Amino acid sequence: MPIKTKNKKLQPKAKIRIILGVYAIVAVAILVLIFNII
Repeated sequence: MPIKTKNKKLQPKAKIRIILGVYAIVAVAILVLIFNII
């Protein structure tokens, strides 16, 4: 996936999906760490 060439034409919805996906992964990781500590 060429990021530099197609970054300007990337749709706003696609960026939002990527951001939400990253936040979801981080949230799940934090929850797993919390449950492991408990």
